[in-house]
Amino acid sequence: FDGSIAASYDTGSYTTSSPAVSDGWVWVEDFFGSLYAFFGILPVALRVAPGSQSMQVAPNSVADFVVGVTNLGSSGPDLFDINVTRGALGWPVELYWLDGVTPVEDSDSDGMPDTGWLGVDETVSMIIRVTVPSTAAPSETEKSIARFTSTLDPTVSRPATTYCLVPPPGVQIGPR
Repeated sequence: FDGSIAASYDTGSYTTSSPAVSDGWVWVEDFFGSLYAFFGILPVALRVAPGSQSMQVAPNSVADFVVGVTNLGSSGPDLFDINVTRGALGWPVELYWLDGVTPVEDSDSDGMPDTGWLGVDETVSMIIRVTVPSTAAPSETEKSIARFTSTLDPTVSRPATTYCLVPPPGVQIGPR
C-alpha cells in the first residue's frame, strides 16, 4: 500500500478520519459518524472461512470442521501451504477433502500439505478432522489451528481455528 489513489468516488460526504485498513478492507468515517468500507485490491490475499469454529464432542469420536479457502489476490494463481498446530492436549488433527476419505496432500513437493493452485477468486473447501481420544475428560477443550500461507508471499497467511469441547456430565450431545 503506497498511499496512491486508485479510484475516487463522490459519496456526498467528506471524511474526518484517516483510512484504516484491516484484512484488505479500507474503512473511513465521514463528518456525521457514518462508516464506509471498501475492499481494496491486494496483490496477494486470501480468505479462510469460517475463521473459527467450535463443537461439543464425546470421547472416542471425531469432529469434522469444514473450511473454505479463497484466493483474493490480484497477482494470479496462488498455492496455500497448510501448517497444522495441535492444541495443548495433543489431539490428532488431519486434513481431508470434502469426501472425508481423501487426505489433503503436498502437491508442490515442499513437504507441506496444500490447497493446490487456486485461480483468482477460486475457492476450495476441505475438512479439518480432530480425533477425540477415549481418555478425553469432561470439561476439556482442545484448540487446534490450521494456518494457510501463500506461496507467492509467505508473509500472507490466515488461520482456521477449531475448538473441541467435551461437555460436563449430564449434558447431552445431539444433532441441532
